[in-house]
Order: sequence, then C-alpha cells, then structure tokens
Amino acid sequence: MDTLRLSSPQIDFEYNKLDNMHSTITLYNDTQHPIAYKFKATNLNIFMVRPPQGIVLSRQSQLVNITLHSKVLENNSIKEFNEKIQLITTIIHQGVQGVQDIGSLFLDKIRRFEKQRINIAILTKDRKIVAQSQGNSSQMFQSVNKQFGQVEPARVIAIPTADKAATN
Repeated sequence: MDTLRLSSPQIDFEYNKLDNMHSTITLYNDTQHPIAYKFKATNLNIFMVRPPQGIVLSRQSQLVNITLHSKVLENNSIKEFNEKIQLITTIIHQGVQGVQDIGSLFLDKIRRFEKQRINIAILTKDRKIVAQSQGNSSQMFQSVNKQFGQVEPARVIAIPTADKAATN
C-alpha cells in the first residue's frame, strides 16, 4: 500500500471542558518515494491541524499536532459526537523539487489518492471513553487548509474569447 502509516488508528484527546484538547499523531513514510499528505475534517469549526498538508520524504516521519475545540461538547450531546479526520495521500514520483504548491497536487484529477479515516476518541484521565466517533461512511470531509483564512488554490481555466482568438 502506497500510503503513510499512522502511529495510531485513532486520535485520543484527554477530556477538558474548559480548555481546548490537544493530541498528536505521527505519519511514517515506509516507501521509496516522497508522499504528499493533506488532512480533511468532518467539521472545520472544531479541529485545527498543524501542519494541515505537507510532504513526508522517503523513510522519514512527520509529527502532526491536532487541537479539538473545547466547545465541541458544549453544544452537542456527548452521545451525538461523531467527528472524524481524514488523511489523503499521494505519491510524488517526479521528486519534491518539482512540487511548487502542495495544494495543487490534490486538485489533479488524474493522480491516484489514498484516503484513511481517523477516528476520534475523547477520554478521561483514567482512559475511560467519554465520546468516540462512529463508523458513518456517508460523512462529508472538508479541507482543514480552509481554516483561519487559508484557502485552497482555485483551478483557473483560460477560455479564449472571440476577440482574442481572432488576433492570434
């Protein structure tokens, strides 16, 4: 499988009603090629992922910090918690030097992508589960790059107009 290996199949957060909850996950590249990654989340308002996208070189790893907003359990019932994060990866065959913009790699319709869902668990200090995401396969994921004013690059297609086509 040409994807990044995760340090854990689920991200665990220690429950804190008053402050944001923090966790980390490590991405491991066990392949011979660099792999680009990008995170998406079911709810952009409650997750902050840093770095939200990047490249993990061959035989290297990347530590990713994830923050879960403390208000997530204030507005919703703990039993209704069903948030997930998705990791999307793609191999970079042309080498890292050829990559100008990581975001544009994920707009390429021809490129092959691997997707991994990462479940979320909120635990007490003694490791009892307070809330845990369930296996709803129909959930929509949104790019975490769009947090805090960051947007993914738009794909621009130039269409010649009649007046420009006549002058060429």
